[in-house]
Amino acid sequence: MHGGDFVFLFAGVRWVPDSDCEQCTACSAPFTLVRRRHHCRNCGRIFCSRCSSNSLPLPELGYDRKVRVCNLCFLYKINPFSPCPGAPNSSRNHPDNGNNSAAAATAGGMSWFHFLASLLRLYSSSYNIFHRVISLVHLCVFAVQL
Repeated sequence: MHGGDFVFLFAGVRWVPDSDCEQCTACSAPFTLVRRRHHCRNCGRIFCSRCSSNSLPLPELGYDRKVRVCNLCFLYKINPFSPCPGAPNSSRNHPDNGNNSAAAATAGGMSWFHFLASLLRLYSSSYNIFHRVISLVHLCVFAVQL
C-alpha cells in the first residue's frame, strides 16, 4: 500500500499506520519518545494521550469492555444527537470519516472534526470531563443551529 493508505482493518475500523502520523490528529502536538501515539478504537485515527483520555465499551465493534477512544469520538458516542445535521445513526461513523455528505459540512471553512477539536482544546483546562462534555455539547448544538 502507498503512504497515507489505511493498512489494515481491525474490528471493522481502518487504522492509520503509525508511520503516517507524526503529530496528534486533534491537537497537532508532535509525537516524541515521551508523547506516544494512541489509536482510537472507534475511528482508527492516532492521538496523543491527552486527546484520547476517554474509554467506552464498543460492543458493535467487538469491544465489550471499555477501550481507548479519542475525545471527539467519546463526545460523538455519548451525544444523543448527531453533531452534523443529517449524519447517519450508525455508531461506526465518525463525524469526519468521509462516509457521509454531512461530514463534509464546514463551520467557517473548517471540517467538523477540526471544529470539534478546536472546541475541545478550548475546554481542556482544569474542568472535569463532565463539565467539558456538557459545555461542548451545548456549543455543538449552537453551532449546528447556525
